[in-house]
Amino acid sequence: MAIIHIINNAVSRAFVADGVLAYGGAPMMTENPLEFKAIHQHSGALLINLGMMDIHKKQIIMKACESAVEAGIPIGIDPVGIHISPWRLEVFHEIMSKFEIAYVKGNQDEVYCGIFGMCNQKGISLEAMRHEDVELFQSKLLDSGTIWLVSGERDFIVGRGRCGISEGGTPDLRKISGAGCLLGALVAVNISSGMSTFDAALKASSDLKQSSEGFTERGVGTLKLKIIDCLGVLGGSNV
Repeated sequence: MAIIHIINNAVSRAFVADGVLAYGGAPMMTENPLEFKAIHQHSGALLINLGMMDIHKKQIIMKACESAVEAGIPIGIDPVGIHISPWRLEVFHEIMSKFEIAYVKGNQDEVYCGIFGMCNQKGISLEAMRHEDVELFQSKLLDSGTIWLVSGERDFIVGRGRCGISEGGTPDLRKISGAGCLLGALVAVNISSGMSTFDAALKASSDLKQSSEGFTERGVGTLKLKIIDCLGVLGGSNV
């Protein structure tokens, strides 16, 4: 069972930890820089979540990334809210420029703003964009050395010249705070089991969608529990 170091936000921390543990990973969520070196010597990946950012958390994130690079473990980023906060977008670009990032997991708004460097609080719709703008967006993702997991009704996994699509799931996933945070963490678990980053992202997306299917009539709270139970089955190979 590989250790996954996750610097998360407080809102989704427990849900993400439970999901990672069920999926076959061992979550460590310390934010103490004095522990990073020892933890990363035994970790399979580092995931950075930009939710609930402040100056202190930025400093912690930078130290964690430096330690991960020194230990030779892959780094993933969940760029929560960068399409709304210009400062958070700056932090994201600083991380991307300073460190080699294995993957980015974000929704369509976050990924678009991350690629083009602009905030847009109104939301991005590929259907409403000009055809040439959509092509430019897609080509930038394909040509990237980073794998981008673009979550939504359909998830797109793009980067390093490859593109995949994951479909299914229930729309009620959007009502679960932390579902996207969990998705990014599942990618890290799969990477730690030896998968390529692209395959790890594709499997994580497929597994999370599958775990949410066929159980919405009892409400979102019950759905959260059902997701954890299903991930314990789907992630059996990671144990």
